[in-house]
Amino acid sequence: MASPTSQQQQAQHAGLPKRMFRVGAYTVGALLLTHLTRIQFVGVPTLLKSVNAGSTMLQQRFGGAARFLTVQSLMFCVLYAYVGLAHALVDCFFPASRLHHFLERATHRPSVFVTTLAIFVCVGYYILIHPDPVMKGHFEEFGDEFVTYMHLLHAVPAVFVVVEVLFLKHVDLGAWSWNHWEVDQKQKKNPPKKQKTRQALNKNRTNKK
Repeated sequence: MASPTSQQQQAQHAGLPKRMFRVGAYTVGALLLTHLTRIQFVGVPTLLKSVNAGSTMLQQRFGGAARFLTVQSLMFCVLYAYVGLAHALVDCFFPASRLHHFLERATHRPSVFVTTLAIFVCVGYYILIHPDPVMKGHFEEFGDEFVTYMHLLHAVPAVFVVVEVLFLKHVDLGAWSWNHWEVDQKQKKNPPKKQKTRQALNKNRTNKK
C-alpha cells in the first residue's frame, strides 16, 4: 500500500499538465494586457494627436487619464494577471510552500473585485458609450483604428477575467476558501474558549450528579 507522501506526490504529478496550462494561459493574458496598456497610454494619445482631436476632455478621457474607470480597470487587470501568473508558477513548482498559500489567498479575494470591475466597464461601454450618437460622431472622426482600440480596451479585460474565473482558477481553491469560510463562521458562532467552558460546565454537572 502506497504511503500518504507517495500518494500526494502522485496526485501532484498527475495535475502537472493542468498547472502548466495555467502558467501558459496566465502568461498569454499578462502579455496581452500589457500590450493593451501600451495601446492605452501610447497608441491612443498618438492617434488622437494625429487626427487633431480638438477636445482636451476627449484626449484625457480616451488617452489614459487615471481618473477614468477604463484605465483603472485595465491597471487592476494587469496587476492581477501578473499575480495570478506568479501563483500559477509557485503552484506548479512549490505547491506546498507558504508562498503558495499566501498567493492563493492574494488572488482569490481580489478576483471578485477585478472581475466585477472589468465586466462593469465592458457592459457600460457597449450600453452607454458605443451606441451614443455623439460618441459615434467622434469615433468616425478619429477613424477605424481608434474604434478597434476601444473594442480591445473594453472587451479584452472582461474576456480575460471571465476565462480566468471559469477555467484558470485552481480546483482546490474553491473548496479551500469555502471550507475555511465555514470554519470561520463556526468559530464566530462558537468560539473555542466558550466551547471549552461549556464542556467544563457539563463535566461539573455530571460529576455533581
